[in-house]
Amino acid sequence: MTANRFFTLLLSLVFISTVIISCSDDNAKSSTSGIERPYEPWIFRSVLDQSPRMITLALNDKLWAAYHTTTGGLYKAWRGEVLFDGPVYTNNHGPQPMTIGDAYVQNDDKAVWKLTDTSGAETPSTFQYKGHKVVEDKAVLMYELSDNTTPSVVRIEEEVETIESEVGDMIFQRKFTTSNVPEGKQVVLSTTASSIVAIENVNTNGQLTNVKETEVKKGSRSLIDMTADLVLNANATTELNVSFVAGASIINPLALGDEEDTDGTPEGVRLIARNDCKTCHNKNVKTIGPAYVDVAKRYKNTEDNVKMLVAKVTNGGSGVWGSQIMNAHPDLSQYDITKMIEYVMTLDADTEGDVEEGVTIKNDMNAESPSIMVKMDETIPGAVTVIYKQKEGVKNLDGMQTSKAKNAGI
Repeated sequence: MTANRFFTLLLSLVFISTVIISCSDDNAKSSTSGIERPYEPWIFRSVLDQSPRMITLALNDKLWAAYHTTTGGLYKAWRGEVLFDGPVYTNNHGPQPMTIGDAYVQNDDKAVWKLTDTSGAETPSTFQYKGHKVVEDKAVLMYELSDNTTPSVVRIEEEVETIESEVGDMIFQRKFTTSNVPEGKQVVLSTTASSIVAIENVNTNGQLTNVKETEVKKGSRSLIDMTADLVLNANATTELNVSFVAGASIINPLALGDEEDTDGTPEGVRLIARNDCKTCHNKNVKTIGPAYVDVAKRYKNTEDNVKMLVAKVTNGGSGVWGSQIMNAHPDLSQYDITKMIEYVMTLDADTEGDVEEGVTIKNDMNAESPSIMVKMDETIPGAVTVIYKQKEGVKNLDGMQTSKAKNAGI
């Protein structure tokens, strides 16, 4: 009996150790190469730009990439980041995460992987995305391509990375490793390249076929859009590197409408996207906290109001927009907070708000002028009468009990 118990305990310990090791591998963030990523988690699944089942890779401050997991096709490589919004991030059931910033290359959601024979005739096949892993701090996407005419299943791994050249161009690096490719078969990827000025900006040790070039005018520049089929080396590694020498040349069709021309979006938006603002705020809709546009409408865009709101973000507090407490942010730099507030204050540029925190004292109360503002925490109870001017249809005030509102004739 003792031996049986010992054996059972030993098996349990082995099982638990195996589970722990497996979980650690699945969520590994190897730091052996010391690559710094602009966002954590730097690999994530989500809806993106209204498309479901996307996987996004935050590779570099100057280049993010996203793939369709339904097809294994590259959706977009862009300079910018992701503006997180939607029920998972902000309790808002309308918007979803979207890319901000212009793209180096962008593709439709269509099948890109196929099996062919050596003559190029296509073999019926089925694509399946099998997840991803992190190897030496690099993202590796895993695919399977099943031959519908035989039991054969081809396995493909795609390592995705980017580096910056000595002259500042972003180089998008894709390394494909195939295995179990049957003799007489070849794996083919339909690929595209944009933001280039010559085919020489595309380098591969595979075979490019069916290459088509289209000249595209971007202002005074002549650029090239390329489409091609890349034949991967069978049961070996194939590299595909694209140098985006023209920068991010594809305008984001889902742009916020107020982006700067230099790198796609105002600095304040980029800072909001990478901080925890999205947890409680949305640009257009009230969630836990007020919408940014409502903040802009409430406060005039003045230097004093910017300083006041910067202090509120730094120190936290509650009571202005209800009882919900806003967390303090003492670790954020004053520069970053100021840039975020300055962006928010521009959102009502066409209808600059004139409602401010405070109470107006009327002339018959011996005030110097009707414009003098009295802060609530600076008044003595009974010394002033507070008059609330409300919009038509408002039945209650934030923080006021309904019974008291009725008694006040609201």
